[in-house]
Amino acid sequence: MSASFAGIAVGVLQPLRQSASVEVERDDWKERNPRSSGYSYGTETKVFGEPKLSDGTLARLGRNEGVRKMQTAERAAVVGSPDLESLTTSHIERAFLTVRQELKRFQRKGLGYSKSLEIHQLAIALHFGVYNFVRKHHTLGTTPAVAGGLEEKAWSLEQVVEMTQAYFQRKAAV
Repeated sequence: MSASFAGIAVGVLQPLRQSASVEVERDDWKERNPRSSGYSYGTETKVFGEPKLSDGTLARLGRNEGVRKMQTAERAAVVGSPDLESLTTSHIERAFLTVRQELKRFQRKGLGYSKSLEIHQLAIALHFGVYNFVRKHHTLGTTPAVAGGLEEKAWSLEQVVEMTQAYFQRKAAV
């Protein structure tokens, strides 16, 4: 475990990028010179309607009130040939929700913030390191790093603390 904790997020992503076929979806992605072959991109555009009362008339709601029902979801291939039937934004939306719930820096209308970009990046790396290497996920029965074959066993929080201390000691020495 000589790697610095700040490099964990990048180290986890690289093996995923090397897989044979990756499908990525975004709500509003527009084609901008795709750099790599083997990737398939698609868009899912969701159209929401105005909330209606039981008699069919439009409900007068405030700006952030009420539940607007989705009318249609249009899917289109942008790059490559993604499986349009399984294309969905729910996976990335769930990931964003987890980040917003667990990192105060990303909460909406919150007062938690980072004073410097470096500390912000380190906090994100720490979150994803613990999320992928320490925290056991119920659906996997283990950590994502163990399930993906990156590690043989889950890390302990003590290992994370030691790595974090070693990182700051190296940084102070420079």
